[in-house]
Amino acid sequence: GEQAFLYCENLTSLTLADTVTYIGDSAFYGCQNLTGNLDIPEGVTQVGFGAFDFCTALESITFPEGVKYLDMDTFYGCRSLKEVNIPASMYGVNNTAFQDCPALENINVAQDNTYLCSEDGILMNKEKTSLYKYLPGNPDKEYSVRKGIENISEWAFSDCMNLEAITIPESLSYISDYTFWGCSNLNSVTLPYTLKFICENAFYGCSSITDVYYGGSEEMWNELIIEEGNENLQNATIHFSDNPPMDPEDMTLYLGDANLDGTVNVKDATIIQKYVASLVEFSDVQLHVADADITANVNVKDATAVQKYCAGIFVLYPIGEEMLW
Repeated sequence: GEQAFLYCENLTSLTLADTVTYIGDSAFYGCQNLTGNLDIPEGVTQVGFGAFDFCTALESITFPEGVKYLDMDTFYGCRSLKEVNIPASMYGVNNTAFQDCPALENINVAQDNTYLCSEDGILMNKEKTSLYKYLPGNPDKEYSVRKGIENISEWAFSDCMNLEAITIPESLSYISDYTFWGCSNLNSVTLPYTLKFICENAFYGCSSITDVYYGGSEEMWNELIIEEGNENLQNATIHFSDNPPMDPEDMTLYLGDANLDGTVNVKDATIIQKYVASLVEFSDVQLHVADADITANVNVKDATAVQKYCAGIFVLYPIGEEMLW
């Protein structure tokens, strides 16, 4: 039940009965000497708010099949927690579930989980378009968020003391509240021109930021909406791009015009083939227009469709027609 073992500071190990199905809110709050690795038994399907708050000696935990969600502050203040193992049944993790867990090095997700996954121990959704939790215990000083990430959750990078440089991809248009809260050693931030909003306190406590490398022009930077609590970012030296791209909303885009030269021809088919072969990289705008067969996936079929269009062969898709961003 709730607060069942609240502040049981003499509790050093735990074996739960197979009949337990629910671990209540704050059930083990403040059990500071609960050590080692904890395996939650089969049968548990729900873990309450703050269930293991301030279990400061706990090092790893494994959840069984059946647990579907980790609530707010599940492991708040578990400062020795290094590893969490998530089952296939789990579909969600609250933004603050791992708050103030500076030693966290790895989040493992069962491969057959259809909602979540981990890449290098970092928690994401299965499609790898949302990043839920970076690892505060990761020793790397630099990190580039993978291309295709469209959302970074609140608190995702909070208290990552080892992190000194971060690069945000063009796929992101906003940075959520509290995303980099307390990253006190972060000194270099690279932001894309596609960014529209930096939400409240996104960089609060990032007192070491000295340089911001922005992919757009000074004019575009001045149009960026930056909410309060981000003074550390705003007071840094802003480096603008020497060759800033046009805002996609100001461009005339044509389906199939993968090289963005304003016309659709065999050059576009060639550059799509090079992209498929991983010989070149595409910006988000290029990915948008290169999807000639409108399948939300750029592949060799798109190059073939453009070749047919250029040869005057009928295709089902509106290649060459103006499209919206």
